[in-house]
Amino acid sequence: MPDDLDAVIGSTPVVVHPGDYLYVRPSVLPDAREHLMVFGCGDDLTVVTPADDAQSLGEAPTEGPYRLIEFRIPTPFESPGFLARISGAIAACGMNVLLISSFSCDYALVKSVELDRALDALRGAGFSIGDQAG
Repeated sequence: MPDDLDAVIGSTPVVVHPGDYLYVRPSVLPDAREHLMVFGCGDDLTVVTPADDAQSLGEAPTEGPYRLIEFRIPTPFESPGFLARISGAIAACGMNVLLISSFSCDYALVKSVELDRALDALRGAGFSIGDQAG
């Protein structure tokens, strides 16, 4: 499987989104269409949103800033080890990474001040980093 995973990683477009993102714990459920992610689990509500949009959530605890790296994986449900390669490469450099998966792509969020180091780690793991998303 390592050869298959290497092929998937080599063919996965990776894009760095501009601007900072925040994790926010709002007190009320926001419109999910206005944010990257809205996730509820019991009494815990978490929103990941561009920092510029966080004020729409009112006074709420936040974490960040983070930078958003998007992995446009061609086979998201058939690539064992894909997320482990991302998290392992970044963790091996002493950084934390937060991962989010959607139906068609995966996202990694790293501290804004660590973006360049995280991208170097991902390149070392075989990922090709493209231009920033617009």
